[in-house]
Amino acid sequence: MRPARYVWHHELHSQAGETLFFVRLYFEPVFPDVVEQLTARLDDLDVSSAHVYELIGAHDLLMRVWLPSTLDVRKFVEGLDLPDLRRADYMRVNRIREHWVVNGDQDTPPQLSEVAPEAIQRVNEAIYAEMPVHQATVDDALANGWLAPIHEDDQIADLAPGVKFFIYIVASVGSSPSINFEEVLFRRVRKVLDDASDLIDKR
Repeated sequence: MRPARYVWHHELHSQAGETLFFVRLYFEPVFPDVVEQLTARLDDLDVSSAHVYELIGAHDLLMRVWLPSTLDVRKFVEGLDLPDLRRADYMRVNRIREHWVVNGDQDTPPQLSEVAPEAIQRVNEAIYAEMPVHQATVDDALANGWLAPIHEDDQIADLAPGVKFFIYIVASVGSSPSINFEEVLFRRVRKVLDDASDLIDKR
């Protein structure tokens, strides 16, 4: 049985000097099974936090990956060296507006500025130790808002399995100094999601 899966608070990644990127991969002529090769490449490149999604559409895979400051994203993409990979592009995330999995039930934001790297290492080791004696360390990190569990669909009995999808919006930021187009776009998108809260979960 694999250990429970968790996601760290994004500010802890930022404090560690990591940057979030989305990387899209397109394979041709066929989409091969690249799980083992991709996992090995991520390990070789010292990438410790990544999610990979299989897509339906123009691209085959989408990676949500935190890259350390020592690794240039162009070199990361070139270093993937996967069979039949024909095209790859990427987007840097400059600001995280919402994070569905973190602080959902907390009234006050967690205090993260004084979390030491050694504490994070202890929690990571406890997660993979798979022994009940270490669960208190993980529970403390959950209570402090450092990380949150990722629930599989079959672990949530009262919810029907859903479909995860991505919407990629391209918009001109314009040149007007009096209008913050990024803020306007975010407010509009958030209103659409709020209005659809009975249909969309974990946005």
